[in-house]
Amino acid sequence: MQENLPPQEQVYTLIGQFLIDTVPDDFIEAWIRTEMIEDVWSISIFYKKPQGSYGYINENIEELEEHFQTLRLIYKKDTNSPWTTATFHLSKDLKMSLDLGYEDISDFGLSSERREIWIKRNLGETPQIDWY
Repeated sequence: MQENLPPQEQVYTLIGQFLIDTVPDDFIEAWIRTEMIEDVWSISIFYKKPQGSYGYINENIEELEEHFQTLRLIYKKDTNSPWTTATFHLSKDLKMSLDLGYEDISDFGLSSERREIWIKRNLGETPQIDWY
């Protein structure tokens, strides 16, 4: 286990800053959806646009992946129970929240189904998402 981990609050700030730097300035709110186990992970960003549709980002986010890996290591070290899912939310007024889950996500073949459930829970039943 790594002993030189940064403080948890510092990692939250790095994640929030990455999100602010990545989404367009006129975003209404933004989410980072994460699934992570030891050597496999999936991370994507969704953000609400002023006209009500949603943007999607899943490229050039290696730095973000590193932040979440660090955050997971911190939780593993502090609680001996690493989370498997995380939803990081950022509002326009820059308030951050983090929702962690501990479900079994070892079957990555079900990732698309889990993503659809996540979308309905966080973005609504039939959100207009621009997948480009």
